[in-house]
Amino acid sequence: MDAGLAAVLGAIAASVGSVAAAFAQHETARISARADHRRERRQPRHDTYRVFIQQVILVKERVAYDGYEDTTFNEEEALIKSVHESWIDVSLLGPQPVISSASRLRDDALEVVQLMAITRRLQERITYMDEEDDAIEEALDDYGSSVDYLYEAAQTLTRSVDQFSTVASASLDDDGTVRRFTGKRRTRKRVASSSETVPN
Repeated sequence: MDAGLAAVLGAIAASVGSVAAAFAQHETARISARADHRRERRQPRHDTYRVFIQQVILVKERVAYDGYEDTTFNEEEALIKSVHESWIDVSLLGPQPVISSASRLRDDALEVVQLMAITRRLQERITYMDEEDDAIEEALDDYGSSVDYLYEAAQTLTRSVDQFSTVASASLDDDGTVRRFTGKRRTRKRVASSSETVPN
């Protein structure tokens, strides 16, 4: 190998090494910046997730302690508003898995409130009915079914709270240093060589 070729190969090797080092440095800086960003957002997310869970638990406890029997329209409206507002806060902070889980939890909580309202109205109807009224048996059956649906919805809500807590906890533990694969793979088109026959 003559001196000129050796010099060229040496320069290429040095250049490749410099590029590799620069890429590694850039990747380290990117990971570090991502981790710092995640740490800065962790506390606001923690506080927001906590408030959301607390608002949903208020709904759940109204059923758990038979509190649905004395709810009022104003209280039901207040519960709906608090769940919606706390869900909006969660949806703005993310990330996406938490938003999806929070949406399911919100829907389950609102269904419980809706069933509380239905049960309350059925109970009020029975209260003002005459015992001799032929429709009272049907009204009592409707009320009993509504109570059953309400307790089933409350059990679903309990499971949704647990699922959301798991997803939210995983999100808070994620410091952003683990690089995720997108699942997309680059594909290169295969070019037929001149030796291959092209079908007619």
